[in-house]
Amino acid sequence: MEEPASHPAAAVPAAPPAVVFYMTTTASTLKLKTEISRVTQILGANGVAYEEVDLSLQPGRREEMVGASGVRLLPQLHCAGRYLGDFDALQELEDAGELGPLLRGELLLD
Repeated sequence: MEEPASHPAAAVPAAPPAVVFYMTTTASTLKLKTEISRVTQILGANGVAYEEVDLSLQPGRREEMVGASGVRLLPQLHCAGRYLGDFDALQELEDAGELGPLLRGELLLD
């Protein structure tokens, strides 16, 4: 009986890094509501899967967020356990064309 030919294992593509969007549905200012809405639009436009954490519904997750970023302000975006920044930082990354590749794991974090 012939043995089956051995084939090198196919390279399994790495899973994209986990993306977590910390926000609240009880935003108290128009600026915060606008920033949360804009981040949601940016994530959708980049086709990135993400976990949305509404801290008004999950207040216990605030410690996790602050522990990773050292920042209490919202909205925040984290990728692969690292804080990417607040709205202004995310908008700068998006404007530079770097946010999508970063979130998909195509661009490494510094």
